[in-house]
Amino acid sequence: MEIADTQALLQTYITQSALDLLSDLGAKFELAEPTEWLPEITAVLGIAGPSVAGSVAFSTSEQCLLRLAELGSSTMPEDWLGELTNQLVGRFKRRIAPHGASFSLGTPTVIIGERLRLAVGVARKRSTIVRLQSSLGRVEITVQIAAGNDAP
Repeated sequence: MEIADTQALLQTYITQSALDLLSDLGAKFELAEPTEWLPEITAVLGIAGPSVAGSVAFSTSEQCLLRLAELGSSTMPEDWLGELTNQLVGRFKRRIAPHGASFSLGTPTVIIGERLRLAVGVARKRSTIVRLQSSLGRVEITVQIAAGNDAP
């Protein structure tokens, strides 16, 4: 499969996984255009397997996270963001498993700050960014995956 085809497949799977997860919480999100928006909180989860390595980052604003935590009946928003990231990657993993990708999940790390930016740099060709918005706010999912001979 060509890199462009693989990226398109990953984009489809992570987008559907994110929309399904948020919908199951009772939040209706839709695709959003790129903007200059920068998040305030991000959970990063590493993934690794025999032929796959990378990470998934779930980024949002503190206000949006508080609203998502309310929907999930969580009183610990930062932990909730880590849990949402775990659930998102679990859904994504189920979608790509039929294609032979197998990997384990690490422990999410939550980062809080003003105007956070994820550096994709060299990995840009292996990066997928999904931008979503709703009345609750905005979220961005960044997936960086190396597969096959590209995996460390």
